[in-house]
Amino acid sequence: MKKVGIQMSLLVCFIFLTTSCQTIATQAGDYKDWQSKVTGTYKGSISNTPQESPAITRIGKDAKGKFYGEYEFTQDGIKNQGILFEFQVIDDLRLKCKWKDIKATGNLEMTFNENKKEFKGLSQEEGKSEQSDWSGTKVSSADEIIEKLDLIASGAQADSQELIISVTKLIEFDREGAFTGLNNKFNNRQVTEKQLSIYIWAIGLTENAGAIKTIIKATQKSENKLALRNAYQAVASIGGKQAGDYLLSQLDTISDANTRLEVFNLLGQMQYEPALPKMDEVLKVNAQTMYWQPIFVFGKMGDAAVPYLLTKISDPDINVRSNAIMVLGQWLIPAEAIEPLETLYWEEKDKDVRGLILSSLEVMGTDLEALHEFNTQVISREQDAELVKFASETMDSLKVIKSGSLVPGENKQVSKEAFQAEYDRLYKSAGKDGDYALLSRFSSLDDEPALKKLRERILLRKSEEAFHFYKKVNDILILNRLVSNH
Repeated sequence: MKKVGIQMSLLVCFIFLTTSCQTIATQAGDYKDWQSKVTGTYKGSISNTPQESPAITRIGKDAKGKFYGEYEFTQDGIKNQGILFEFQVIDDLRLKCKWKDIKATGNLEMTFNENKKEFKGLSQEEGKSEQSDWSGTKVSSADEIIEKLDLIASGAQADSQELIISVTKLIEFDREGAFTGLNNKFNNRQVTEKQLSIYIWAIGLTENAGAIKTIIKATQKSENKLALRNAYQAVASIGGKQAGDYLLSQLDTISDANTRLEVFNLLGQMQYEPALPKMDEVLKVNAQTMYWQPIFVFGKMGDAAVPYLLTKISDPDINVRSNAIMVLGQWLIPAEAIEPLETLYWEEKDKDVRGLILSSLEVMGTDLEALHEFNTQVISREQDAELVKFASETMDSLKVIKSGSLVPGENKQVSKEAFQAEYDRLYKSAGKDGDYALLSRFSSLDDEPALKKLRERILLRKSEEAFHFYKKVNDILILNRLVSNH
């Protein structure tokens, strides 16, 4: 039997590991509700001496609550575009940011009125002393969004990708106005069957809880498969009990295996715990060929799945218990699974499952003395030669660590600021952009909750290559536990 193919040994793990932004300069008290209400699209002007140029300014907030923005203005008949970044809250109803376009860069201070519908600002280009007026009045993007959605649905434009990107951005900058306009379109029964799927996708992007009822009603009698799939995705992205209950109820009507798996994935993504009792079927898949399905579903569910999975590690169905052990021991790596798996090892009759338990304990074991003691027992009591060899190899790795020739975490330079900067890069890109070695160096055990959220986000990439990056995060978690224990 080979040493674990899906997880590095302790020794290799140690060798590997040991060798749109926002800053808040002056936070005006606690978070104010106005900060969410000033997002949107503003039509106004930028005064560039000696003329005033029509301008559109868009301000949004990302999933982490950080401001970002863009703008466009027309000068001498030419449209210019730029970005707004490095926002700072400088007082109630006042923001400061930097702007950058193809011509120049500078600073902008904006003051919003009490109803958060207008702003007046002063802009100063870097290297210049003069200031320019920059203003805007909030407008709804709903009409523009609807116009583009109708164009996509009509198929009149061969390549609709540009339109889709444009609609996405418009909604992100004006979720409230977009929801109102799209919801009215549904309520007035102005959405045709041909338009249904694209409209459901769009109203889901508003992330407004009121959209769930609209989506359910719109698809209640529809046989449009794409519309239904978009409905599942949309309600899951909005989240909450109503969304979870809806998806759970859909499992009673869905017979297609791929669609059921998709719904389970969405319930896992939502971390909707009432769905766990129905997830037995995810564990029943072939543990050798379809292992990736439980990884995606329960990997997204995260720690919420641990108590449920622990009840399945001794299930009579070998696929169920193998998949439960694999997800716990190789992916979720909860410390509370170690003792139950040690107990199970001596009860398990199947050699391959015992091997899976051994490899899982090697992965999770950060109490080196306890790991040494357990493998000593395996060497003395186990009858299978391959499993004894496995335990012996684990002991060899432990000897290297205990000898002091390899010190876990010797290169650590724990820094909350540096960790957050690297973490933000990785989180934003779902694990694609960023340096995992730096993330490890700057992290500590206190960062475990954030690192677990990063693991879950990585799995949203919906491809097996995400597993490699998920494992990199696990390696950091294990190292931090080792450093904390020793």
